[in-house]
Amino acid sequence: MQPVVVVGPGEIGRTFASGWLRLGYPVFPVIRGQSLADAAQAVESPALVLVSVGELELAATLENLPMPWRDRVALVQNELVPSIWEAHAISPSVSIVWFEKRAGQAPRVLLPSVNFGPKEQLLGEALGALSIASRPIYEQSELSYELAKKNLYILTLNLAGLRTQGNAGHLLSLHHSLFRTVAKEVIQLQSALMSQPLPEAQLIGDLESAILADPEHGCLGRTARERLARALRNAQVHGLTLPTLESLGVEFLSAQP
Repeated sequence: MQPVVVVGPGEIGRTFASGWLRLGYPVFPVIRGQSLADAAQAVESPALVLVSVGELELAATLENLPMPWRDRVALVQNELVPSIWEAHAISPSVSIVWFEKRAGQAPRVLLPSVNFGPKEQLLGEALGALSIASRPIYEQSELSYELAKKNLYILTLNLAGLRTQGNAGHLLSLHHSLFRTVAKEVIQLQSALMSQPLPEAQLIGDLESAILADPEHGCLGRTARERLARALRNAQVHGLTLPTLESLGVEFLSAQP
């Protein structure tokens, strides 16, 4: 079997790697600080290159991907939008993961993950080997919607959670007005980032279903303030006025150094 390369083997990357190892694929990890060019010389023709670095490291990683790897890339980050990879002339496969993986714990599945692109089968096989549900999608419009849905989940919980703390179920039931206003503004932002209108009612319905699948999921992630600052920068670039997110910015970012 051709080897699989995992660039940035954190919890999600190691989960996929574990699935491929169970299937008999050799897995070649590339850790932070390791030369991508040197790694590409060691593994010239991998079956897939899973880029599982954090969101903030993604642009630099894609910029430095060796040419022999660029047609076999898969991405698994949160807050993905097509312009991120289009800026580097890459057409990747994408896995939109709906499971949480913490150190020393088994994956906790909310919904079936979603796999897209030429390597979607290999992505699905890795998850299937670990009994993690996933499904393929095939159309670009489906990808845009599924990316927006995951981004909506992450951003609504994190940004509203700055004010409410608590868990997702409490946000939905006890702070429903804030939940809806934040969700609607995030959908406006996602529509601008995806360069297409997105169905608000359908997305909010799917968001509520995802929350009900794991109502105990905590709202406030450790990068919530970074996500809010990034959302406000993107809104400014696209000329959007998002009053609720802006008020959260005044409340939670103004005092930041």
